[in-house]
Amino acid sequence: MIAASTVGLFAGVCGASGAGKDTILSGAKAELAGLRDIVFVRRTITRPADAGGEDHASVTEQEFAELERAGAFCLSWRAHGLAYGVPASVLGDLASGCTVVCNISRAVAVLAADKFPRFALLEVTAEPEIIAARLAARGRETAGEIESRQLRNVAGWSSGLTLYRVANNGMPQDAVGCFVSIVLSLSGRSAQQA
Repeated sequence: MIAASTVGLFAGVCGASGAGKDTILSGAKAELAGLRDIVFVRRTITRPADAGGEDHASVTEQEFAELERAGAFCLSWRAHGLAYGVPASVLGDLASGCTVVCNISRAVAVLAADKFPRFALLEVTAEPEIIAARLAARGRETAGEIESRQLRNVAGWSSGLTLYRVANNGMPQDAVGCFVSIVLSLSGRSAQQA
């Protein structure tokens, strides 16, 4: 836990696999590139660097475990056979008053809300048939793995948390625009200040 006097906001981004989080985050990062106090986190993942999706630091399971033991992450979890870590360096960004935007698992949303004194949760959503088509198109999972992802239910994941929902059923730029507006508002800015 970091000090309650911390000014910065941790904006956790979650949603089902295939909802389009990577697309939304990439578009928002490009739109907000001129704002130095809005930081988009590069996670550490036990996934090959060339697997597609988000830009991440790729490590082996052993490397991840060593980093985790050494305190390199302020938040870490495992899902879908992979390990994910949020670098501890974001604590410095938060202490400097930055808004930190990070893709997190629904399974750690409550933990993240407890860890970061200022926390907001943005959920990217999409219709089930759209999610299924996206998962099939990206080609990272088998049909069985896609079905498993769609059936995954994280019970009570949003208990007591305020959600800001971003529907990503249509054109990606519409969802990106909605996402950017929410991040700017949470950061105390208007769209004109972007």
